[in-house]
Amino acid sequence: MRDELPIFACLTGFKMKYAIVTPVFNEESSVGALIDCMKAQRLRPDLWILYDDGSRDRTAEIIREKAEGEGWIRLVQNTAEKKHMAGGNIARIFNHCYRSYLDQGYDFIGKLDADLSFEPDYFSSIAGHFSRDEKLAICGGICLVEVDGAWVIEKITNKDHVRGALKCYRRSFLEMIGGLREIDGWDAVDEMLAKFNGFKVLADIDLQVKHYRPTDRKTGHLKAHKMTGRGCYFMGFNLFAALISCSKRIKYRPPLIGPFAAYGTYLSMFFGKEKRVVTRAEARFISRLVIRNAMKKVFG
Repeated sequence: MRDELPIFACLTGFKMKYAIVTPVFNEESSVGALIDCMKAQRLRPDLWILYDDGSRDRTAEIIREKAEGEGWIRLVQNTAEKKHMAGGNIARIFNHCYRSYLDQGYDFIGKLDADLSFEPDYFSSIAGHFSRDEKLAICGGICLVEVDGAWVIEKITNKDHVRGALKCYRRSFLEMIGGLREIDGWDAVDEMLAKFNGFKVLADIDLQVKHYRPTDRKTGHLKAHKMTGRGCYFMGFNLFAALISCSKRIKYRPPLIGPFAAYGTYLSMFFGKEKRVVTRAEARFISRLVIRNAMKKVFG
């Protein structure tokens, strides 16, 4: 399958125009390698925005050095007093760049983390997927992490979910939903909204991406547990759907604490007054989808 995609991309995908947004924060150890990786792409983006969210190391300096003479690479720096935060802030950065720097001519727009590497045909393959399926809203590869010297598929990988680290969106879909939801769980509700509106999501298992900083390492497990609970609330999960989603945190440290921390956070918000970011119809659809997918995994 993978060997065929670049050929197709040459015929159709290479006609596609795309842009990438990469939020960076203290990424001096990885951002240079990512820039080299992007330079090696057979299909380069027309514009790549690296948004420095207040780094205190050499991140910006490395970007300037590597981007010299490359007009398609642009460094944007956060000059606000309020600096880096995880979760919903990533979606805010993406939306800011999407609305402020990208014109209407792009076919798809990607959000890419700074601690990744992939093959030169990665984005030509993504373009190929978007070219041949007009109902495809979100596309990406899958993440590999290093375990005992070997690169293996990250344990939370799901063939129906594209990780937030490497998502690409059809521009017309982004416009339809008004940009990303600026909440914890932004990288889940986007896919729920795609399915609610009759679009498709594709995680191509043949497009394998090395992820040098596994999920939660930068955020911290306890904070990530709570972010999961917050995301469940904002996405309109009912009590049962939230319980299913929060129970998955048992895979992470501290042992056994994850589900309780996540669900406890959800319950505190459920009985609070914060506003959700989906309509009632979307919330019902999302809860049913979560429950149905869980039942499929249990009963086949």
